[in-house]
Order: sequence, then C-alpha cells, then structure tokens
Amino acid sequence: MNKSSTSSVTATASKNVYVAGKDYNTVTDIKTVKAGKEGQEFTIEGTVTANTSGYDQNTAFFDCTYVQDGTAGINVFPVSDSLQAGQKVRMHGAITYYNGEIELNLSEDYGGYVESEKNLSQEGECVILHEAKVSGNAVIKDDAAVFGDAQVSGKAIVRGKAQVYGDATVCGKAIIDDHAEVYGYTIVCGRAWVRDDAKIDDRAQVY
Repeated sequence: MNKSSTSSVTATASKNVYVAGKDYNTVTDIKTVKAGKEGQEFTIEGTVTANTSGYDQNTAFFDCTYVQDGTAGINVFPVSDSLQAGQKVRMHGAITYYNGEIELNLSEDYGGYVESEKNLSQEGECVILHEAKVSGNAVIKDDAAVFGDAQVSGKAIVRGKAQVYGDATVCGKAIIDDHAEVYGYTIVCGRAWVRDDAKIDDRAQVY
C-alpha cells in the first residue's frame, strides 16, 4: 500500500451517533479484530494513544495513530484529522497489512470513518443521528440536533434547540441558533446566522 496516495477521512462525533453503512454500529473488541481476515471490515471503539498529524505534526507518524481498548491495540491509517492522545473514538475500516504489520485501514475503499468527541459537546442533550456528519472544527452544543443526511463542517456552530436535518449543509462560520430549523437541500454557509424560530428549507442558499 502506498501511504502517500491514500485519502484521509473526516472526524465526527462519538456521542449518540448512528453511522450509516453495513455493520457500522456493531463494535468489535480489538483483540478479535486482529484475528480477522485481510479485507474484513470492523468497527472499533477505543482511546487514541498517539497524536495525529492534524493535531501535532512534530509528534505524529505520517497519517497514522494507535488505538487501544481493554483487550488490545491496533495501528490505524489514514487519519490526518486533529486527534489527540487520550481522546475516545469510534472507527470503521478493514484489516490490511503494511510492511507485515496489521492495521485498520480507514480509506474510502473500505467505507472508512472516524468519530471523535471533539465535535459534539458533552454537555446538554445535543445529538448527531442517522447518517449525519459533522467534521472539521464544527460544534454541536446545548440541545441542538443534527440528523438525517445533514452535513455540518468548517467552523459552523449549531446550538440552542436548533435542528439541522434532511440533506441540509451548514458550513463556513455559519451559526444555527435558538429554535431555528435548517432542512431539505438548504445550504447555509459563510458567516450566515439563522436564529429565533426561522425555518430554512427547500433548496435555499443562505450566505
């Protein structure tokens, strides 16, 4: 495998998340994963024990990290997002080998996916459900909800009791606040601020 040519995946949240895909919600302990066959897909949960390049290039090793649970540990590649040692994650990928060492390969070829707790506040009742994805430095907080096929990225914030769902996209430095709802195929980006009881739907674009 040529590590320099493999695309990285995005990080999203780990609290109350339901990830789309075959067996994404069936978590397997790492000891069992390491006994799996090459190409076999697994979802694991554990603790990152090495910083990733997106967090600190000086202490990272390429786009790799190491994740361990109570049974064993495994090398994981490719992950270039900002993950810090000690952070809890859920990851999905397939067993591959690099220079004879087993690893969980998170490339798109294997439906690779990473969830970390950085995007979802651990306070309040905020949730990310279904096939929704939150990435970059976006934050879901308070009692907000992101669900369906919605995507929130960049430095966007969804807070209060706001909801983003359907196929909506929120990006840039946009803020969805209060009791606002963004849904359908709406795009809210830039420095847009949707608040109060506003409802943005259909194929609206707000910047």
